[in-house]
Amino acid sequence: MELVEVGPSMDLVVRRHRLPNDSLKKEAMKTTSEHPKKKIKNVSSDVLQGKIGKIYIPDQKVGGITLSSDVKGLKRERREAKKRKVGIENEAKKRKTASD
Repeated sequence: MELVEVGPSMDLVVRRHRLPNDSLKKEAMKTTSEHPKKKIKNVSSDVLQGKIGKIYIPDQKVGGITLSSDVKGLKRERREAKKRKVGIENEAKKRKTASD
């Protein structure tokens, strides 16, 4: 089996052995400083408040979120309801004993 070279063949040779002087190098490597600015949408500026903008937040679908079973607010409501129930029962007992 023998390998055969396919495609274009190039021989690269370094021809310049000296570096250019600094001013010529600086001029050759110069780039434009004028870049087109990217358009900023929904942002305006105010003298007093500075930058003012609008942001868009998608709907959060709060109705579809399930509550965990460990909700502190519900525990507090249960305790308060239990205290009210005990208080009502105590008042009923006091009335009953007072009426006898």
